[in-house]
Amino acid sequence: MAGSLTPRTVEACKMQGFDPTEIEFRDKTTMRLAWGDIPEEIFEVRWKAHEKQRQKDLKLVMAEREALGKKEEMRVSRSVNILKTSKMLKREEEQLEKLKLNN
Repeated sequence: MAGSLTPRTVEACKMQGFDPTEIEFRDKTTMRLAWGDIPEEIFEVRWKAHEKQRQKDLKLVMAEREALGKKEEMRVSRSVNILKTSKMLKREEEQLEKLKLNN
């Protein structure tokens, strides 16, 4: 099931200590099969507790995912700035060379 999550979400799960399959939604039919034949009242209590915990875990993972996204944006921004600076320095060097040749 983790195949439906993005790579960044999977990374966020790992950073928070979750198996990615733990945060994916599972419908009641799937959970009924996983939990076996238990009384309906018990199933509903377990289902609600499971979903409540999953939602809490999901919030942690999504916050981590957002932080990872911001880190990536900052890294890319720094790389772009370095590239721009490098190009600017190269142009300045070329202009200095031209000035030296003209003198």
